[in-house]
Amino acid sequence: MTGSTGGHSRQEVAEELGLTPQRIRQIEAEALRKLANYCERRGIQPADLMEASDEPTHKKTTSRA
Repeated sequence: MTGSTGGHSRQEVAEELGLTPQRIRQIEAEALRKLANYCERRGIQPADLMEASDEPTHKKTTSRA
């Protein structure tokens, strides 16, 4: 980890949320552990996640008349 989350530093995120950068790091680490466990249980490889991120998150639906 480079110390940034989505283009914002931990310090910036911490200030915005009223937390310490250390707490932001702890939350980040916990989220990554949970994601890794979820993927492992379902047999998802990290490369699969990267491929999926290139796809649209929602599909257009057509309304019926």
